[in-house]
Amino acid sequence: ENENYVASSDSANFTVFKAPSNVTVNVDDVTYDAVVGVNVTVVNVTAVTYTLKYANGTVIEENVTISDLTKDLTFALGAGNYTITVVNKNTTNITGSQASRNFTVRKAKSAVNSSDVVEVYGVNATVTISSVNATSVNVTVLDKDNNTVYSNASALANGNVVLPILAAGNYTIKLTTNPLNGNYSVGFNEYKLTIVKSNSSVVIGEIANVTYPDATMINF
Repeated sequence: ENENYVASSDSANFTVFKAPSNVTVNVDDVTYDAVVGVNVTVVNVTAVTYTLKYANGTVIEENVTISDLTKDLTFALGAGNYTITVVNKNTTNITGSQASRNFTVRKAKSAVNSSDVVEVYGVNATVTISSVNATSVNVTVLDKDNNTVYSNASALANGNVVLPILAAGNYTIKLTTNPLNGNYSVGFNEYKLTIVKSNSSVVIGEIANVTYPDATMINF
């Protein structure tokens, strides 16, 4: 106010809004024995943590601080289904945010190999097996009518399995792995077993000449 003006005043309200934040999580499914890599991107970082759970909700790690967002999070996990949640903390000036992703660690394969077998009747056929990621291999032999003629539920994982004497004919050998643990799937394979007829022979001994009506003796 002065000699020419009367004093006056005015006021106005205004708001400074919190800045938003955003969390992005990317993770791919892997097979057991591969490292799980989780990429995390955060806009307007405050304090960032992650929680890792099984799909059923059981907590593996909870509220673990992520100190370096320039590197992927890495995990060595068993086969199964998982959920990871990343949280950017709410503060006075920044609105918190979070993101979750589900991912799967697939079972690795166990496997068994052999080959077709041909043997002569009267000789024990031998099945040679080799396997990976298995404690043992189950061996089953089926005849042409799918009847089980041999079964060994605790055969070795690698080596020879000697079968009992089988009648001449065609058979199927079925091999099934017993995996090392729950991180491996069951492996299957099938092969042919052929038991061929053995040869027979007749040997006639020396025949003496005779005069009719004497009988002839044949020895064999």
